[in-house]
Amino acid sequence: MAALLLSLACPWAALAAEQADPLALLDQARGSLQAGQKVEALGLLDQAGQVLWNQMGLGVTKAVLTREEAQGFGMYNPRESNVFANNESILAYVEPRGYRVTSPQPGLFAFGVRVDVSLLSAKGEELWGKENVLVKNILSRSFNREFYITLTLNFKGAPAGDYVVLLTLHDQQAPTPVQVRLPIRFS
Repeated sequence: MAALLLSLACPWAALAAEQADPLALLDQARGSLQAGQKVEALGLLDQAGQVLWNQMGLGVTKAVLTREEAQGFGMYNPRESNVFANNESILAYVEPRGYRVTSPQPGLFAFGVRVDVSLLSAKGEELWGKENVLVKNILSRSFNREFYITLTLNFKGAPAGDYVVLLTLHDQQAPTPVQVRLPIRFS
């Protein structure tokens, strides 16, 4: 039992199981739980979650305008309005999910995103754009699924009107990007 728990605690065990069938891991977790082995069951559920995470592809769970910069994952205060003064900074909080996590060496996990930003007219025409506004490459000793980014954007000089901030997130470990649209208005 101790050897099995140790193997589940090793950080590279989940990525070694990447070829594993998540349903088989879930069945093993059910068996462990029925045998009263809760720690082992939780470890197997986590392995299944990691396999599924790497298979699902990049997406966004949450993207909101905020009153101030977030203090941590899920620790943000949403802005009540999307109306901004012409010289006001736009703060955005984004929770990517499904970014690919790799293991460059035993005990280390690598993941990251980069973000391109465009300002679109209400009709969808690109008025301004910049690639790689934010680049995050993370090396961790944990398989992190709680990751967030914050952006502070300034579009000084934009005339009053309706716009869309287009965020294009690129997974640093996989090819397919995802886009998020945040409608805004300059008064």
